This record gives sequence, C-alpha cells and structure tokens, in this order.
Amino acid sequence: TVTFDHDHILETVHIDVCPDTCLAIEDLIGRLEFDLNGSESGCKMDQCVPLTKEIELIKKDVDYSNAPIDYFITFDNPSQAISIDKSKFNGEFNQDFTIRMWMKHGQSQLLDGSRDKEHIFCKSDNKKKNRHHVALLIQSNSLKLLIRKVSSTNETNYYPSEWIWTLSQINDDQWHFYELYVHYPTSIDLYIDKQLFIVNEENFQIINDHPLENINGTDQTAFTLGACWHPRASHMLQNFNGKLSGLIIEQKEQEERANGCIRECEQFIEIADIIPKTETVEFISNENQSVWILRTDSTESFENLLKHVVYRNRPIPMIPGERKLTLKTSLKCLGDNHTTDLKPFVKRLIIESKPVRIELKGNTNYLIDEQTINSGIYLFQNLSIFTDSIITPIHADIKECSISTQPNLLYDFEQLIIPTEYIQSQNVQHLLTQTGLILTGKNF
Repeated sequence: TVTFDHDHILETVHIDVCPDTCLAIEDLIGRLEFDLNGSESGCKMDQCVPLTKEIELIKKDVDYSNAPIDYFITFDNPSQAISIDKSKFNGEFNQDFTIRMWMKHGQSQLLDGSRDKEHIFCKSDNKKKNRHHVALLIQSNSLKLLIRKVSSTNETNYYPSEWIWTLSQINDDQWHFYELYVHYPTSIDLYIDKQLFIVNEENFQIINDHPLENINGTDQTAFTLGACWHPRASHMLQNFNGKLSGLIIEQKEQEERANGCIRECEQFIEIADIIPKTETVEFISNENQSVWILRTDSTESFENLLKHVVYRNRPIPMIPGERKLTLKTSLKCLGDNHTTDLKPFVKRLIIESKPVRIELKGNTNYLIDEQTINSGIYLFQNLSIFTDSIITPIHADIKECSISTQPNLLYDFEQLIIPTEYIQSQNVQHLLTQTGLILTGKNF
C-alpha cells in the first residue's frame, strides 16, 4: 500500500544468478513499465487521443509474429522499386518513431566484388541534388540507418547522422524480424527476433555529420522502397536485393493533445537521488516517464538502481486506485552470444481512497440585544464550505442537510424562518420541527 508521494517501491527486489551457468554478467537490461491505462489507475489514459499511428509501407502477412509465408515482396533490380505517394506517407519522421519489418537477405556483390549500398527505404531530393535525407540500408555485413538533420540557418555543428550495426544475420539468407526504436538524436535500440542487440565497439558505430544545407529548389523529396531515387541520373539506384514483408513505420501523432492527457494525470515513475550515468550504468525513459530502460553490468548495480525507483502521485490527496508495475529483465553472461529473459516481476500498488473532508466555517457565537433578535437574524450569512477534494470545482449532490437546535425550540417564542419560494423553485423539500430544520433534495 502506497501512503505518500515519492515512495520508493522496488527497494526489496533481488536478482539471483546461478554461478554454475553464469560466471559473470556482461549486460543486464531491464524494462520497467508503469500501467496508466484502465479505470482503476485514476488517469483514464485510454481516453486520450492515440499517441501513435502505424504506417504500413509493405503489407503484413497473416501471422505477423512468425516468418512470412503468403505475403512478401522480392526485390532484385531497380525497376522493382516502389515510390510511396505522399497521401500514404509524406516522408516526415518525428524524433521518436519505430521501424518494424521482416527481411530475408543473402550475400550480394557487384561484378568487381565490391558491395554497393542496398536501400530498404530512402527519402532523397526529388530534384537537382542526390542527397539522402533518411534511409535504411544494407552495406556489406552492416545495417545502416541514416537520419540527416536539415538546417534552416546552414549551421556547421556536427550531429549524429548514421547508425551502423554489424550483424551476422544480415547475409544468412534467413527470415529475421527487425525492430528499431528511434529516439533521435539520443539513442536507437535494435531488436532482432525480439532480442535486444547488445552493442559494443566492434559491432556498432555512430557517424556525426553536418546538417544538410538548405538549398533553394530542394524542398521536395521522394520516398521510395527497394532503391533510392537519384534525380541527377533520373532513375533509381542502389537497389535492395532480398525479400521484405510487413514494413511498418510507427510514430507519434497529435502530440500536443496527448501530452495534455499525460500532464492531467500527474502520476509517473522517477529515478531519484541516483549517481550520474556512467559507461556501466544507463537509464532512460519515455516522455511521460511510464516506461524506463535500465542497463548495468552487474546484479549489485542493477539492484542499487532499482532502490532509487520512486512512484510519484502529485495531487493532494493522492489519486486512489490500483496501479501495476512490471519489470522485464534480460541478461547476457560473459562469453555468451545470446541473452536470457528472466521471469517478469509484477508489483501492484494500492492507493487507498480517503473520505472527503467537508468543513463549514462561519460565525459560531452571537452577542445580540433583545430588540434585534426579536426582529430576526440571519444565522448563516457568513457561512463558507471547505473541502479537501481533489476535484475542482466540486460536482456533487448533497442529499440532505439538517440543522439541529439545543435545547429544542420554544414554539411560542422561537422559530426558524426559511425562504419558502426560493427553496421550492430549487426543488428542495423542507421539514420544520421542534428540534430544528431538515432540507432534502439535490440543488442546495
């Protein structure tokens, strides 16, 4: 049970690794997911505008979870390249997007034995220049993702522009499922067959480059599959040789509205009071801090990182309900060429609902002369109602209100007078008794 904001929620999590099967850990990666959907979370994130849009560039096979059988496209020459109409996809990429595809590719080379670039997709100048803006391609044993920033001021600073993964799967002529999670320009994660590709100095490289110069007449671009459009040559070049199926681009849409929904929630996961990131300790989250990727090289540092995970529930009082937190962990032992998925750890957070406190404030004592009180006084003219409800303004029905007198009223000398016409117009019923007054209805 969570009783206060900024509560450490994973301090007791422990990871045991059997030394007989794993002498030392090379990489330990965790994915922490905080479920904000559903009515019990108090956030109603499912009522927000969807954050992502799926653009299907090449149709999926019936069973997208397995290698395609019935539907795929074979590319083996530039004439088979496909130009994508802007009504389907305008070629504009956000900073955060995902690429998914099934690909089968074997060894290929030019007549002179060299390896040319093979474009899976390419966004290039439509006229005048041959500049590549965004491209996913193969060259030799590498998968490359090119993202060139376009400068409006012709600046000369360097930016990450090309990510290169050297992969054994690229040329094995087998079907593989590739996923690239892009958070430009900070990070790109590559998954092959649902396994995170662990990068090191030998298999991964980032190349920095200047932004593309802003040149008049080059504002129009072409987006193609299976090759790249070169306007100077007036035809497709650097074609892909292989098979593709289910090529998908997924990216955020209507971010402003979605961010508004996120801000209204005010619940998230935070890593607080932690030492700075190092080469062996990394952590990064999505925009609303509902998903975190954690990475270390030992169980001790991973557990230490988890001790700093806190749950934030900013409203006062906290939004009640039940939340689910899931930790998915995979590790790579030293000397192994594969990762092992551990059993997911699920924790449920319960925030109990506190009764709403309503307080009435006003004059509690009257010192009045006999003449004034014989003429009548307004008892509740300065009455104010206060509440600690988190809902502003309050929309609630008050079913009944009773005013009691102690001792009982003396009928011959004392009486409570109410504005009968007003309360009748508000559909409020009243009952005057010797002990006071009872009002019932909704429109107080």
